[in-house]
Amino acid sequence: MNALSSYAVLNVPGPTSFQPLRFVKGITYATFRSACQALNLLENGRHWDNERALLAAKIKDVYELINIVQSNIQSKAVTYKSVDTVEEADEAVNYPTEFLHSLDLPGIPSHVHQLKIGVPIIMLRNINQPKLCHATRFAVKKINNVVEATILTGSFTGEDVLIPRIPMIPTDMPYQFKRL
Repeated sequence: MNALSSYAVLNVPGPTSFQPLRFVKGITYATFRSACQALNLLENGRHWDNERALLAAKIKDVYELINIVQSNIQSKAVTYKSVDTVEEADEAVNYPTEFLHSLDLPGIPSHVHQLKIGVPIIMLRNINQPKLCHATRFAVKKINNVVEATILTGSFTGEDVLIPRIPMIPTDMPYQFKRL
C-alpha cells in the first residue's frame, strides 16, 4: 500500500472560465463589475473599489498583487524609501543600515515602496482617531514628502487628508529598530 492510497482523490468539475459570471440578461459584459452594475448590485462605482482587499498567505504574493494593481493605473510611480535606524547608537555598528533595509518583517512595510496617484492604500496604525485610524482606506491624490489622500470608507468619506511618514518599531526583535 503506497502513501497515496490512503487519500481519496476527487475530481470535481468546475467552470473553465469566468465568462458565465459576465453574462447577464442575454448580454456578455466586458467586466464582472459592469455585469454587477447591470444587475443593480452596486449603488455606485465607489462601492466596487473601496470595499475590496487583497489577501495572500505570503508577503511576496502581496507585493506581486500590488504590482498588478499599480500596473493598471496610468500615472507616474513615485518611489519612497524608508529611513531605518537602531535606537541605541552603540548598536549601529552591529546592525548597519543596509542590513536594516533588507529586513521584511510581519506588520512592517518594506524598505522600498512605489505609489501612484489613484492607488488605493490602507492605514496600518491609528494616527488621529477617528479620521486616521487602523483599516481606513484611501485613494492617493498627491505625492510629496507627505501623501495627500481622499478617504474612501467610514463617516469621513470624501475628505482629503495628509498622511505623514509613520515610525514603525517592531517589538519582537533582539534590538530596538525603527523604520520611518
